[in-house]
Amino acid sequence: MSGSDMEPRGPSDCLEEGQRVGRFLLLRDQDGCMHAVAAGSVSVLREADGATLVMLSGGKVLKVERALHRVLAWLDGRN
Repeated sequence: MSGSDMEPRGPSDCLEEGQRVGRFLLLRDQDGCMHAVAAGSVSVLREADGATLVMLSGGKVLKVERALHRVLAWLDGRN
């Protein structure tokens, strides 16, 4: 894959937090890193100081700087 294939070509090619791509949900953690999370791998959501802790199968925890109801809506597919 060439370098140009990895660059966004326009606004519709940009990935955004909360976007669904196939079975994956894009989440941005507290450090600004984007994660593509299989929606079925989320085992627990916990509200924490205006953010949401997302526990994935395998024990990995992401802190997402969004309210719990927003993350639930993303997981449900109701952006």
